Amino acid sequence: IDPVTKAFMRLPASVKVLIAPADHSLQLQELIDVANEDVRKTGSTRISSKEITIGGIRGYSQEFKTPFKNVILTKNVTGTDKEEKGSLKESAWRHQIDYIFAIDNFSVYIIGSALEEAWSKRADEIKASLDSFNF
Repeated sequence: IDPVTKAFMRLPASVKVLIAPADHSLQLQELIDVANEDVRKTGSTRISSKEITIGGIRGYSQEFKTPFKNVILTKNVTGTDKEEKGSLKESAWRHQIDYIFAIDNFSVYIIGSALEEAWSKRADEIKASLDSFNF
């Protein structure tokens, strides 16, 4: 929330599972390399990264923050359910944790994210959801 205009950005906390087939024998290191390049290209700040194992499947976890540039915030019109354009904010940050796996020629991404401003309130719930995943 912008402290001056009381405008806000709507990006709900979420956990997503993305599964995509590969056209070749996929290796975990390939996915790690792509993930590392994405973090670099987007100007993200890496918080942590480590190898993980879930259900006997070796994977990779990374936590990072990604900037959104020139975000247009919205604000509620007092006394209504309507929103109007608010101020232009230089940047806002999304906090994200990815679990990455290569399984039987499929890439599997389990992604938990929230705005940085909401991370302290949502992190435990997001991490519990990610940790509940099993193969």
